[in-house]
Amino acid sequence: GLIVAGILGSYSLGANNIGNVMGVFLSSSPFTGFQIGGLVITGTQQLFFLGAIAIGVGVITFSKPVMMTVGKGILPLTPVGAFVSVVSHAVVLFLFSSAGLQHFLLSHGLPAIPLIPVSSSQAIVGAVVGIAAMNGTRGLRQIRWGQVGGILAGWVATPVVAGVFCFVSLFVMQNVFAQKVFVPIEYELRASEMKRLEEAGLPVEELRPLLGRRIASGEVFLYQIGKRLTLEPGQDRLVLALAEVV
Repeated sequence: GLIVAGILGSYSLGANNIGNVMGVFLSSSPFTGFQIGGLVITGTQQLFFLGAIAIGVGVITFSKPVMMTVGKGILPLTPVGAFVSVVSHAVVLFLFSSAGLQHFLLSHGLPAIPLIPVSSSQAIVGAVVGIAAMNGTRGLRQIRWGQVGGILAGWVATPVVAGVFCFVSLFVMQNVFAQKVFVPIEYELRASEMKRLEEAGLPVEELRPLLGRRIASGEVFLYQIGKRLTLEPGQDRLVLALAEVV
């Protein structure tokens, strides 16, 4: 049971968090698609495969201290507790990763769960604390709150440190090494894009005022679209993909 739970947790972790590892490289990926027999391997799939290998190497080399923190540092877990916490963590990550589930909910008129990266550490720590809470005050007293406080501090510090490090690194790359660190993306609706949007079922007559108008922000572009018609979930990505000026 624990092995199955671990496999499920690893699958959900890869499905959700691979975007954090390699998603930022999609627009600059050097890989091109190729075909082996009837199997087509896209550049995106190659990029994610490389990310999966890197994640695997990280697990083998530096994962043990973090594993010990989750498994023993917060609350000693029984095999049943470990099983429940990993399955809970896996389900949460799966809910925010499954395009099939999102489509099912939308097709039945239900609110969709956004497909976004979520913190696996928050999910597993929350699950462990939830196991302790199930036993009431006695269970909560067994939690090593100092360890939990350190984890919470890490959650606050991580985006701040990453933001500062990224800013300094890009500043040096741009001003010392004269490297281009930002590529502006513009959007424009042309006749060919309007035709494809019409084929996709969008009422393009409402968008005629935007024909040939170039906009230098995806957010502003979608705002202008939203003023003229209501996009269904997923159509915003279609419009952006078609209108992006390459």
